[in-house]
Amino acid sequence: MYIKRSTPWGQSDQVEMWAEGIACHYTPSHGGIQLSFERQAEIKAAGLAKAGDIWLETPEWWEEDCDACKIIVFFFDEIKNTPGVYSDWQRAYDSSIKSIRHHSPEWLERFNLFKNKILKAA
Repeated sequence: MYIKRSTPWGQSDQVEMWAEGIACHYTPSHGGIQLSFERQAEIKAAGLAKAGDIWLETPEWWEEDCDACKIIVFFFDEIKNTPGVYSDWQRAYDSSIKSIRHHSPEWLERFNLFKNKILKAA
């Protein structure tokens, strides 16, 4: 369970659970996503938490703008049915893909390779 806590952007004043191990923290100035150790391990194992992939350079914290897009895309199947800040998770996903394509096209390419590998293994 996640509680309001100190974040890289200051004390959180609101926390939303997007899925098990994925918490969105809001502060008066900014905010971001906090991943549990298990969620960090998942995204690291996929090769999608390398140096340069995360603004803060730590897989625990993903800032609310470009970094959060990566979390929405990577964990979409688990968060899409969670009510929260987005009333339409599919729209958030589509917008996130556009943002990543613009800001981190190499990340999106690695994500697609990972996703295709998983689909082939299934």
